[in-house]
Amino acid sequence: MHSDNASATPVAKKVWVPPTPTQVNEVLMKAVGHLPQVTWKSPITFLSFNGRYLNAEKAVRLERPLMNLFKRAHVVCVQETTVDALRHIGRAMKYGLNASHRSSREQANGILFHPRFQWVGDAPTYHDYLREIPGHPEMTDSLRAGIERRIVDTASDFVADVANMHTKSNVTKDEITPEQTQAMRRWQFQAFVDKLASRQQENVPFILAGDYNAPIENPETTEIEPLLAAGFRRIGTPDNRWSYKYFEKGGQFDGFFVRGLDNMAIDCFIPQFFTNRRDAAFMRELSDHLPVFMTIP
Repeated sequence: MHSDNASATPVAKKVWVPPTPTQVNEVLMKAVGHLPQVTWKSPITFLSFNGRYLNAEKAVRLERPLMNLFKRAHVVCVQETTVDALRHIGRAMKYGLNASHRSSREQANGILFHPRFQWVGDAPTYHDYLREIPGHPEMTDSLRAGIERRIVDTASDFVADVANMHTKSNVTKDEITPEQTQAMRRWQFQAFVDKLASRQQENVPFILAGDYNAPIENPETTEIEPLLAAGFRRIGTPDNRWSYKYFEKGGQFDGFFVRGLDNMAIDCFIPQFFTNRRDAAFMRELSDHLPVFMTIP
C-alpha cells in the first residue's frame, strides 16, 4: 500500500510576474497622488529619488509612473540611474538635465529642472573626487561622482546651488566591514565640505540631495558630522520617517541637507511604507527607496 504523500506531485513555486506600468502607477498614486503637480506659480519643490538600476529600458517601460512622480517637483535629483534614462524622461517632460560622469556600472547622479529654472554659469560642477577614497583605488571606477548646478527661479528670483550625491554603499563584501564603509562615507562628506570651503564664499543657499546610505536621522550616524559642522542641517519629517527599509533595519537614507535657509520653514514629505505585500512589491518595481520631497515656501 502506497502513501498518498509519496505519489503527490510537488507544488511548483509561484513565478513572479512583474507588475504592468499601469499597476505600478496605481500603487505610486496611493503614495504621492495627493501631491499636486508643480506649476510655474507653485512653491518650489525638490525631489530626491533613488531610481534602483534606472536605465533606458526601465525609463521607457515605466515612463508614465516616473513622469507622474517627477512632475510633482521642480528640481528632481535622481541617484542610481543612467544618463540615457534621464535623457528619455527629461525630454518627455521638457525638463532640463545635468548629470555626473558615469561609473563603471553606468551609474550616475542627475538633476532634472522644470523649465521655470535657469542655469547660472557655463557648466555644472563635477564632484569626481568623491570616487577617490584614499587607500581604495580598486573602488574608484565603481563609485559614484557628484553633480552640482547653480540655478535661479525665474518666478521668484530665488537663487541656490543644488548638488546631488550617492555615497559609498553600506553593503559589505571583500572583507570590508560596516565600520569601514562608515569611514568611507565620512571621508566623502568631509571632502565635499572641504571643496566647498576652498571656493570663494558667496551668500547663496546650498541644497544637497542624495542617497547617503546611512540613517541620517539617527544621532549615532556620526559620518554626517562634517556636513553638520559646515553649517548644513538635515530636513526630515516631524515623525522621523524612514525612506529605506531592509526587514527591520533602515532609516532616512535619502533626502536633503540645506545651508543658508535658516530663516525659512521648510517642509519635507516621505510617504509611508506599504504594509500590503502586493503594493509593496509593485512599488519596488520603481525603487526599493521611497521618494523624498522638500518644499520651500
